[in-house]
Amino acid sequence: MYKMSITKRVFFLIVGCSVFLTACTSTSTAARSEASVSSSGSVASAPEWITQPSLVYPNAKYFAYVGTGADRVSAELQAIQGIISIFGQSISTTTTATQRLKSAQEKGTVASSTNATLDQEVVKKVNQDDVIAIDIKESFHDEKRGTWYVLALMDRAKASSLYSAMISKNDTQIAYLREAVSSSKDVYTMQNYARLDFAREIAVITDTYIERLRIINSSEAAKFSNDALTAVAIKRAQQDIAKKIPICIKVTNDTDGRIAKTFASTLSEYGFTSTGGSKERYVVNCDMQLASTTSANGKTHFCEYTVSGTLTDTSIGEDLVPFTFSGRDGSTTAQNAESRARTKIASLIQTNFTKALDAYLQSK
Repeated sequence: MYKMSITKRVFFLIVGCSVFLTACTSTSTAARSEASVSSSGSVASAPEWITQPSLVYPNAKYFAYVGTGADRVSAELQAIQGIISIFGQSISTTTTATQRLKSAQEKGTVASSTNATLDQEVVKKVNQDDVIAIDIKESFHDEKRGTWYVLALMDRAKASSLYSAMISKNDTQIAYLREAVSSSKDVYTMQNYARLDFAREIAVITDTYIERLRIINSSEAAKFSNDALTAVAIKRAQQDIAKKIPICIKVTNDTDGRIAKTFASTLSEYGFTSTGGSKERYVVNCDMQLASTTSANGKTHFCEYTVSGTLTDTSIGEDLVPFTFSGRDGSTTAQNAESRARTKIASLIQTNFTKALDAYLQSK
């Protein structure tokens, strides 16, 4: 009986120790798992680049950023945006390329930026110029947490080489356009103004590339310091040409001079001066026809209008900027209807003539 009691005690002691050791083992495993969770939420089995990307990809050689998301695409987008943020919002290009610029990029005379290595669904959500030299280098899916980790990488040497090549190509085209202007028999022409307008458009993008290169490789960026090729310098040269291109304005039925003033104001925004002379090479001829009508009940008076005209280069007899529009305005009196019509005409000229002039400049 006594022996049996000892045996039972030994048995319970062994079982108790076994349970205790099992519990300790379980607690130890849980503690290791909990301790391995970093501030970014990755686990012990996750690769080192998630928590310490600079140890795997040194800052001296790379820009790296880890993005997270419930799916890979959103993680990639966050990672890419992290790289883009290195350049700052003030440097990021936000303007949409004109058809003129797109055409030059397709021909290869102006640098174009593409990145076929990235998910195109991601690329659609950012500016093409923002993803130059960016690669998705690593990815990891934490199935337990349902989280994707993606590392976007910009190789400094690769990026420096790409930006330098793009800047050089654009500078070559800008220099070509400026040379075409300076070597013209008559420098002060609309065509040369358009050439400099295109050069300025290219320079705006190139200036952005130089600012980015300055962040990536300041010594390489210093090589592109030709002030004559900057957007500011080109804009100044463009304005110098505009000041010496007087444009005569002629408008029929402009009794109060309001429409002529609208043309003059619109042209001044481009830097051109306006005159009422008769010997200028460039002339705006505008025919404005007004007609009064009344509603069937005689209570409303209308002023119907038709406006047509063109900016003409008289030296070659070519209509450069044609425009036309029509409409009507009504009021309780014929006088008020006409006044409202003239106000509307002035507004439409400012809009339509500007669009037509921009289209002409883009075509050159």
